[in-house]
Amino acid sequence: MKTFKQHLEETRLASLALTAGLLTGGAMAAPQANSTPSSQTTTSTATYHPETHDFIKSAEGFKSSSYEDNGQYSIGYGTGMHIDGTRVAKGDTVTKQQAHDMMVHHINTRIIPKASSTAVWGNMNDRQKGAFVSFLYNVGEHTIGSSKHPNFNAALRSGNVNAVFDHMETYNKVTKTDENGSKIKVVSPGLVNRRQAERDFAYGGTTPSTNKTGNVNTTPAVSTDSNQHHEVVPGDTLSSISRRYGTTVPNLLKNNPDIKDPNSIKPGQRIKYK
Repeated sequence: MKTFKQHLEETRLASLALTAGLLTGGAMAAPQANSTPSSQTTTSTATYHPETHDFIKSAEGFKSSSYEDNGQYSIGYGTGMHIDGTRVAKGDTVTKQQAHDMMVHHINTRIIPKASSTAVWGNMNDRQKGAFVSFLYNVGEHTIGSSKHPNFNAALRSGNVNAVFDHMETYNKVTKTDENGSKIKVVSPGLVNRRQAERDFAYGGTTPSTNKTGNVNTTPAVSTDSNQHHEVVPGDTLSSISRRYGTTVPNLLKNNPDIKDPNSIKPGQRIKYK
């Protein structure tokens, strides 16, 4: 006959097992021999566009061995953390399936909880959510709620989808060391292209212009300027100009090599858009 103490212990263990089953959505399974957390399959239940994973994979590229990235190690599709919560270390290797699982796990456990808590999330369609997820995967979900990113977070709180994507395009710089040993921010053509690709993904390949109410007009404006130049007015950005004329920020930079900082254009400046 079981003692009262044994009965209490069995009840406690059963309760723990039941709780674990509820948290994982099913019964607790016994661990399989020789299994590793990074090889487990992670199923996405989030409501972002199903092509998002492939979009991120294409943008990030795959590396089977760990590599140093800003003082830390990443692997696979740019993930810095294994599914079991340990950081990627020098010498780690993964398969493409493991890298996929790590990416999806990071999105569903770290990015989605933060993204879905913003005022703008409910105003996004699935494609826009997917592009937003790609952006946060690239720059870090820590930007949400951070005092270091006041303008971006103000846009999130406003609920204006187009304002958010406009701010996303300003995240196009990397930190480098100049000849004096000082850390400086410089525009990265790769990040300019990444932000433009995310906008294109969000709007299904169109280049929408935005009116004062934040509604989207997917028909780019056509200019009658025979010289194919746009004169900058207060409030203009390269992003808004590219959408107006149905082009892209990278094309504007290519046609205007005198622009050294795409985030710094001045009223009266003439910009060639073709």
